[in-house]
Amino acid sequence: MEFTINKNIFSEALSLVAAVVPERSARAVLQNLMLTGNEDSTITLSATDLEIGLQMTLDVTNMDSPSQVLLPASRLNALVKGSFADELQISVQDYKAEIRTKQGRFQVPGLDVMDYPSISEFAGNSVFIHGDDFADAVQKTVFATAKGDTRYALNGIYINIIDGQAEFVASDTHRLSLVSKKVRNPDAVQAEGILLTKGMTTLARLAAGAEVVELAISANEMLAKTANATVSIRRVEGMFPRYHDVIPPKSDMHVTVKKDELLRSLHSIGLMSSDESKSVLFTITDGALTLSASSENGEGNLTLDADTVGAPMEIKFNFTFLVDVLKNIAEDQVMIQFKDADNPARVDSGDFMYVIMPINR
Repeated sequence: MEFTINKNIFSEALSLVAAVVPERSARAVLQNLMLTGNEDSTITLSATDLEIGLQMTLDVTNMDSPSQVLLPASRLNALVKGSFADELQISVQDYKAEIRTKQGRFQVPGLDVMDYPSISEFAGNSVFIHGDDFADAVQKTVFATAKGDTRYALNGIYINIIDGQAEFVASDTHRLSLVSKKVRNPDAVQAEGILLTKGMTTLARLAAGAEVVELAISANEMLAKTANATVSIRRVEGMFPRYHDVIPPKSDMHVTVKKDELLRSLHSIGLMSSDESKSVLFTITDGALTLSASSENGEGNLTLDADTVGAPMEIKFNFTFLVDVLKNIAEDQVMIQFKDADNPARVDSGDFMYVIMPINR
């Protein structure tokens, strides 16, 4: 097999595909990607870690004698990324790939594809979502997933598709993030599943800028397709919590402040909080919000002008949880709604809703 390909296009695709490849695996074959030449002057790059599978198809020129080979993903990615050439001439013979440029050549040994696991093919009823909507939903939920929690259902992003809406939800029990996006659902699909975080962030990178992403959720996985890529993401076992039950209703008690001022203030006052609890006290009075923290790291307070509705109150939060949500709000101002110091607070921003539990100690 021999073909010519644009270096930048090849490098970008390799970076995405190589990110799926495990750094270490009991099955050494998984540390390779599969390069397939196609009769229609394209190549397909495939990789899997048995939980996520990714296939990307790229246009090439001068395709001759299409074939398949396994190549070491990280080494190939590094070689192509480091090249100064605009185009690469690549040939494959006897399970070896040779990369040629005007500056020189590299020969990379490969393997037969015989022992490489198959990647799921796209099938089943689908829904369709705008690529930027999918990427936005993942960005606004992934930070709220649990990290290494033994309750595996909290280690992924939950998708619930009903009629013309898809809800994306994540929670680590201390906070919950929910985004609702419109979907085109010609087959009236109703489906749900908890999807691995790594797979969802990989798909979000591919989805950004895409006109449409096709999604199909089965009993074991979700399959997604863009114009030039197919992704399979294994479902996480377990039941996602009844998230609608923990969302507090909108409240008449709230404080509204400038988002950027609050974000900068939280970064500053957070330096005075405990390394363990990250606790910051919110004191709400008429027309003002005071942030204060005291720990072995020091103490301090900052007062911000605010629009306040309701009785004065005090409530403590892990300040990093609020920083996460503020970074995902487009509006200049943010309104935080409360019931009291013992119940969760709520933040709404367009199709994005965030719940944060207070610190009660």
